[in-house]
Amino acid sequence: MGNKHYLGIDIGHDRLKLASIKNGRVCKAVAVQMPENLIKNGRIISHEIMIELIKTTMKANGIKEKYAALLLPSDSVYIRNITMPVMTEDQLKINLPYEFRDYFNEELHEYYYDYATYEDNEKDDNMELLAVAVKKDVVSDYRAMLIKCGFKVEIIAPAACAFRNIINLYEKNANISGAEYCFLDLGYRNIHLNFYKGNKHIATRELENGISTIYNSIANAFNVDTHLAHTYLLENFENCQSRKECIDSYNSIAIEILRSLNFYQFSNPDSQLKSIYISGGGASIREMINVFKEVLSDVEIKDASELIPADNLSREEIDNALLAIGIAL
Repeated sequence: MGNKHYLGIDIGHDRLKLASIKNGRVCKAVAVQMPENLIKNGRIISHEIMIELIKTTMKANGIKEKYAALLLPSDSVYIRNITMPVMTEDQLKINLPYEFRDYFNEELHEYYYDYATYEDNEKDDNMELLAVAVKKDVVSDYRAMLIKCGFKVEIIAPAACAFRNIINLYEKNANISGAEYCFLDLGYRNIHLNFYKGNKHIATRELENGISTIYNSIANAFNVDTHLAHTYLLENFENCQSRKECIDSYNSIAIEILRSLNFYQFSNPDSQLKSIYISGGGASIREMINVFKEVLSDVEIKDASELIPADNLSREEIDNALLAIGIAL
């Protein structure tokens, strides 16, 4: 990447996250509310409105980067950890699509395929890969939109790659390698737990519901829309974070997370996982995090921002835009 300055872009269901990265350091991290119903079924309804939102947000925050790194939405990507015989890049291009033939109904040629390797990759004439498949029309739609924004689109990749970048940066600064990580991404529609050993992706677990259930509880209680309910939660308006229906939701989510952790540790009996790093829109709901600490007492709950060196930025700013940061690093 050289000395290029990148803008990480994470288009979520209810918020747009931007992160300005210069020479490997986070200069700005911004999360703004998006117009209601701009995203439906994971797709952008109006590119024109999204383009205007990106431009307006950049102007308001003094962001001028031209090289874009876009995070792919999780529901548009298939990710697999695979082991294959050692082969050349040209051979991989031919064989990689067939590793996904049982994962989707469309024709293999309708997808782009890519992979990431690991440093200690070749063992016993085999190599381990993090393989990715994504629909070509999804990539072309996003690329066209960002070009209209005036960007040079250099990176389009999934969250798994963003987390790898964060781990690489942290372990380099901490002078360690091969630690065990769990990232808890508290998203609007879904909650994901992403497990890593060093920068090696081990597993991703998706919970059925995201924190939208909490927004809906507040919206119903105060008779407001979900956008305003989000603001109420973040500001803890009238101590709404402690309402019974919210506490019930926190506990329900915490129990699902605990089940996922237990399954992961059962599947990985050598696991020494000690910490969970939290990010996403729900990271600012402190009463929920307190419930997590009680239910998930065997692990330490930390802000993911602890892994990111940044100047003049709050932990909340970094946590909210973590994946935008990771994809641009």
